[in-house]
Amino acid sequence: MKFSRKITGGLEPTISFRLNTSLVIIFSVFVSAFSCSQKPEPYILNGVNIIDLDTGMVRINMSILISNGEIKDIYTKQSIQGNDGITIVDLKGKFIIPGLIDGHVHTTAGPPQILVENLKKTLKSGITTVRDMGGDGLLIKTWNKDLKGKIPNILSTSIFAGKTWIMGDKRSLASAHGSSPGTTSWLRYFRLETIKEDLRSAKDFGVSGIKIYADLNKTDVKLIVNEAHSIGLPVYAHATVYPASPLDIVEAGVNVISHVERMLPINDAMLPTTYFEANRQEKDYKLSGLQTAEMENYLHSIKSRNVAIDATLLVSKIRADRRNDESSETLTTVFALTMKAYELKIPVIAGTDHMINPNSDSANLHEELRLLVEEAGFSNRDALKAATSVPADFFGLKNKGKIGKGFDADMLILNENPLDDIRNTTNICMVVKSGIIYQ
Repeated sequence: MKFSRKITGGLEPTISFRLNTSLVIIFSVFVSAFSCSQKPEPYILNGVNIIDLDTGMVRINMSILISNGEIKDIYTKQSIQGNDGITIVDLKGKFIIPGLIDGHVHTTAGPPQILVENLKKTLKSGITTVRDMGGDGLLIKTWNKDLKGKIPNILSTSIFAGKTWIMGDKRSLASAHGSSPGTTSWLRYFRLETIKEDLRSAKDFGVSGIKIYADLNKTDVKLIVNEAHSIGLPVYAHATVYPASPLDIVEAGVNVISHVERMLPINDAMLPTTYFEANRQEKDYKLSGLQTAEMENYLHSIKSRNVAIDATLLVSKIRADRRNDESSETLTTVFALTMKAYELKIPVIAGTDHMINPNSDSANLHEELRLLVEEAGFSNRDALKAATSVPADFFGLKNKGKIGKGFDADMLILNENPLDDIRNTTNICMVVKSGIIYQ
């Protein structure tokens, strides 16, 4: 059996993800060949250790055939059947997991040049898909088309909110492109008389889901959910929408709730009527609030309805650091509530809200995974599932989130096993998105 080329490559095992200098020349030639096409020639990732996140088992010394952005087959290394012209990528001793999914980001807030650079850094950090939770839908659509080979796949959402929030938030004006805020397909203020038409407009525009955000009551939320589901759109929501309560949101039938910290008002006797009023409050939530009948009923409702929680622990940590109040129990309570949900086997999705760490230029999803493990008690495997198969299931990504025949070739190849240490997700050898290999 003959093969035309044999390539070896890797990155230094540091969080900076710099290319190993001894491999620069040969690897850069290889990457250039693949970067120029969305349909690279067939190649084989040879001798790699495949981590099966469903079972926790590691399949040692395997080979993966990639063609046209898809995993065509998986072999034991000894059983490869190849033809002349197939490139072999030698990955002996490396570990492979699905490309990571950041389940909660905002990609369009800031100067476009910086935003695109952040997306490129995100891809190089091993994140091949992100779910944008409300932003400039037109810009996202342009990026997905024109920068497809350079950035993660962006799943866009259409925000539905009360007119009071939309008219009072400067982000609404920034993403309106000259239109009146709240009248675009990706940002709507709720109007009962046009809800069917508005949701259809969002779907026709190409969003992957609806985000219910703020200043809506439980009747409004329930109507949006029912109408969105009737046309095949999943619905995501802040855990508390104001004035709709956490329980109102879950009972409305949403698919995913965002922010564990937004779950804590379940015990509040009275909720603010608007998002802005809620944000002006600096309430400290106590660990004792996790033991109430209201919380137990709430968690039971989440589990029985198979609602996923988009945790965003990092956001709560950032807020706690800014408050710098050692007496506050809110962050400890957020961690404990996430652990409680995990112990109840409620699906949890890893999301960051802040995609890039400005101090290191790396993706914050790695820190979110660390927090899930070290602060919320997740196993390394379940933390990885929270950034792969779980979001893939809840976002309707049937061909992502796993390493298997017929799945998209979105993969993260690591120098060390992340099942041994979750920090090993930063020890990157290479990233593969849609079959294209990136440095």
